[in-house]
Amino acid sequence: MHALARATADTSGVWWRKLEVMLVASSGLRWGEHVALTADGIDLGRRRITVHRQVVETRSALRLKLPKGRRRRVTMFPARTPGGVDLADLAERRLGEIDTTGLVFPASRGGWARRSNYGRNT
Repeated sequence: MHALARATADTSGVWWRKLEVMLVASSGLRWGEHVALTADGIDLGRRRITVHRQVVETRSALRLKLPKGRRRRVTMFPARTPGGVDLADLAERRLGEIDTTGLVFPASRGGWARRSNYGRNT
């Protein structure tokens, strides 16, 4: 996980791509949930992520929908990864860069990332 996270950040030139890979892997967020995640969904003190919505990709558009099961859910993330990376610190740094309604992990050109071209763009 750490090598992939580091390579993603290095290849994209965006430091928080490392956080993205490790936070998603450690918290169990689904693709559409992590794409729709805004800063107000992360509680750093309790290390919780509240999932209110997800992005669903169709052939022609991206749409916001309720999460799977049509209910809000809460997931947790560890303060540190098994490799010793301080996730709480990285998340705090990222949240300091955006406003409370800003996307935590936007696409390279802003907005929601598409699953279909994520690998090519990172």
